[in-house]
Order: sequence, then C-alpha cells, then structure tokens
Amino acid sequence: MRKLFIIVLIYLLYSSTAIAEVIKKINISGNSRVSEETIKIYGGIKINEDYKEKDLNRVLNDLFSTNFFEDVQIELSNNILNINLIEHPIINELIIIGEPAEKYIEQIRKIIKSKEKDSYIKNNIAKDINIIKRLYASAGYNFAQVDTKVRKIDKSNLDLIFEITKGEETRISKITFVGDKKIRDKRLRDIVASEEHKFWKIISRNTKFNQNLVNMDKRLLENYYRSIGYYDVQIKSNSAEINKKDGNIAKANQTILEIIGNAGDILTCERTVLNLLSRMCGIATQTNNLKKQIKPGGSKSKIFATRKTAPGLRFFDKEAVKIGGGEKHRMTLNEMIMIKDNHLAVEKSIERILKKAKKTRGKIEIEVESQKEAILCARLGADIIMLDNFSPDRIKKTIKKLTELRLRNKVILEASGRINSKNIARYARTNVDMISVGNVTNSVDGIDLSLEIS
Repeated sequence: MRKLFIIVLIYLLYSSTAIAEVIKKINISGNSRVSEETIKIYGGIKINEDYKEKDLNRVLNDLFSTNFFEDVQIELSNNILNINLIEHPIINELIIIGEPAEKYIEQIRKIIKSKEKDSYIKNNIAKDINIIKRLYASAGYNFAQVDTKVRKIDKSNLDLIFEITKGEETRISKITFVGDKKIRDKRLRDIVASEEHKFWKIISRNTKFNQNLVNMDKRLLENYYRSIGYYDVQIKSNSAEINKKDGNIAKANQTILEIIGNAGDILTCERTVLNLLSRMCGIATQTNNLKKQIKPGGSKSKIFATRKTAPGLRFFDKEAVKIGGGEKHRMTLNEMIMIKDNHLAVEKSIERILKKAKKTRGKIEIEVESQKEAILCARLGADIIMLDNFSPDRIKKTIKKLTELRLRNKVILEASGRINSKNIARYARTNVDMISVGNVTNSVDGIDLSLEIS
C-alpha cells in the first residue's frame, strides 16, 4: 500500500510540473483597437516565465474582465502563447425610439449600462431592458415594452437602438378596503398615499399605480392600526393567480385565471375584462395559427402586425400578436420614417424624398409598386422596402434580382396587402423578411371566456 502511495505521489508531482511551460514568444491575433502591449499588460503576461494551467486560466479571466473582448482563446504550445481574440464592437450611436420626452431619454442614457463609444456587451442588454422597465413602472407605465435592435455599420461599429412602447398610464380608479367594518373607507383613504384618479387631481403623481407606493400604503395602514391598539393587523391586497401563462395552450373548460377579492369589485369590471381577454386571446390564437402555416417549410419569414388595431387598444393588440408568435412592427408612425404612395405622389421623385428622409433620425421604410422601384430604393439606402400588393411570384423575382445585384442583404423586405390564411404559406416560401397581416387585429374572432364564482 505504501509503495502504491509513493507511485501515485510521484505521478502527481511529475504531472503537475509537466504542464508548466516557459513562454518564449507571444502571438496575438484578432485585435484591431486594443494594442498587443495593452493586452499583455491586462493579461499580466511575461516572457521567460513558467505558466501552468491555472496561470493561463487567470490570464483568460483577466482579459475577459476588461470588457474589451467578446471571445478569448488561449493556447500554450512549444513555448509559444497563442491568443486569439474577438473584440466587442463599439456602440457608435445609442438611439432611443418611442419616447418623445427629452428628460426621459437623458435619464435612460444615464442609468443603463450600455453607453455610446463603449463596448457593445450582449449580456448588458437584458439588464438595460429591465432598468428601463423599472423606470417607467415608477412613473405609472406598468406595461411598458422595450425591444432592442442592432444596426451594423462595419465589423467593429454598430448603432444600438432601444424601441420603447410606453403603453397607457395605469391609473387608480378606485381604492377599497375589505375586512374592517368599523373604520370607514374614507378615513383609510386619508391615511394611504395612493389616490383615486379624479379629473381635479391631474397633477398628482399618486393617482398612478406604483408598486413602491402600494408597499408604502401597507406600512402606513399597519402603523395606523397599531396606533389605535391593533398590533396583530395584517394588510392584504386583492390577488389574482394565473394558471396559464401568456402563450400557453388552453383547453376547453380549463381555468386560466383565479381571482380572490371583493365580489362587488370583481363583478363591476367582469364584462370589461372578459371582453378584453377574449379579444386578445383571439388575436394570439389567429397569429399562432398563421405561424404554424409558415413553419413547416423552414421559412425565415416572420409575421408582423399592422397599425390596423382597435382604437385605444393598440398596445394590447400588438402585445397579443407578440404572444401568438408574431412581431409588433411599429406602434406609431413617428417611430420611423414611413414613405407611402401619397408622399411619392406629392414629391414625384423617390430620390428626392429619400434624400430628405435620410437627414432625419431613425429607420426609413418606403412603399414600392414595382421591381424597378425596389432596386432603386435599395441602392439609395432605404432600410425597409414594402412590396405593396406583390404576388408571391413577383416577390421571388424581385428577391432574385436584388441578390444578383448584391443588394439583398442591405435591405429588409416586407410583403403587405391581401395576405391571409389561404395564401400566407406561398408568401412564406419566398423567404421575404416580413409578412404584414392586418386581419389578425382588424378581423378578430374572440375566444369564449366566462367568469364563474365559487
């Protein structure tokens, strides 16, 4: 046993020293902005010193921690240290779309991790989205949506775009108190900070629903009840438990939502909520059915909603399309420059109108009616070209021609007009980028939902 132990010990000692290797030369590739000397300094790499596996791992971690590099690969062989790098691209311009107020734009720029002229780090994007959502939630916009897009300038530079859809402000229509029959609601409303929305309280920020404010209300109520001798008081809120998450498939007679609260309050809003849910479930279902029709062929095309939404329900309509597997496209016309046939009829020149549009910020989409116009717009730098009322065959021919002219990858192509469940598969087989379908939101078959009290 002792002999075996000695053999194992010798082996371990030998193997531990065997992996140590002296660095005689360093080869660095993939770097364009960061100099080799800087890389050596950040990595703490020195010539003519022994490096074991743990030392190489330390170098690897040190280089990653600089946030300069998207990928780092290190190999030590024959006394040569090979470092292969992929640098993070630089954010040339940080563009915020959908927020008209300059104060919000400036605030967003300050609080997010992504900055202009800094490295574009993918892991920061999800964090930035949550940061922006929390900002809007604190201002009463609890359903704000944030999407990001990247516009490549070249191999090393890009523009980062945040597309913000604020949605409607969440106002407090009524504050009720359940469980205490002695103290009147009016007295309790005077204690809490939250206020019911009234037309004369238009300047009050406390009429907007804010979870931080609700948490404060609970503390205020607890302190009040304790001050009058109720030390075991428990402050509870109305609650809703969701049995089926957004995008899940529900079967007939299946419970998707359980609500606990005051019966009068629930019944007061029952019909409005059911009508809204019915419509949104219908939109999501119709979108999902269309998506299923284009999926089997392996098409890269995506379904997009149009602006043909119900008045006052655009945010919810488009969110339902997203849940169903589609994309929202633009919420409002001011999110991008949209050039349609009437604009061209006034200007009478595609060249002139695109030249004017390119002086503004944001993406440019232009509606065309022929292959010739599509080619011209692609050459002039349009971001999105809408092939209006093109048949699938015309779209195929247009894509083929753009490909031959090496223009296909420079533009996003949108198919629009008279597209429905009967012909969407044919459009998808063209591999056009976007398929806009208006009837998913303007011709909705609602899902039959009901509320049962138990």
